Amino acid sequence: MTSWKTSPLNNLTDARYFNALENSVLTFSFDVLHPQALDIAKAKAVLEWLHEPNVVAAFGTHQDASEISFVLEATSIHQLELPFDHALCLDEELAPHLFIRIASGQIELAEQHPTKPKAWVVEVGSGESGSDWAAQLNRLATGARIYLCMPADASEVIAWQKMFPNAGIELQVIPEERAGWSSVDIYDEIIESVEG
Repeated sequence: MTSWKTSPLNNLTDARYFNALENSVLTFSFDVLHPQALDIAKAKAVLEWLHEPNVVAAFGTHQDASEISFVLEATSIHQLELPFDHALCLDEELAPHLFIRIASGQIELAEQHPTKPKAWVVEVGSGESGSDWAAQLNRLATGARIYLCMPADASEVIAWQKMFPNAGIELQVIPEERAGWSSVDIYDEIIESVEG
């Protein structure tokens, strides 16, 4: 069964949809510079509607330890996602709860990283292919979960899933056009295609 992760969610419809999947991680961004950012009050309101959600709080490089701790405590979220160059990625105490986001070109650097996080979130670009890249990705997966980040496109997700069947998939959530108008039909198509 595929493990699914969302890009940052900012509405209840998508959060409830992905929370209903058996093997899913929901991402809430608390980075004010992110277009899908949530504030603490809205995140708490969404969380109240979810049953035992598996949530990760995403932050930006500019956010310091005190701000991150404040948000995690206020929302009772126990996992966090940070960009590769954030200083807290080196914190061994955070490692069991840490998702580290990397660009595909940073995989070699990530292999040398002294901290082994809970998961790596790899932003897949158009030029990735070949046995060298695959070998690097497989080495990175030793001891940590891998999520491949890609657009909500069924054919692309299926192609990557065939190359890396043990990797999870991070789907790029499509912003709502207006309240309640979600893209769950697109997500359904992708998930059904991958799960068979």
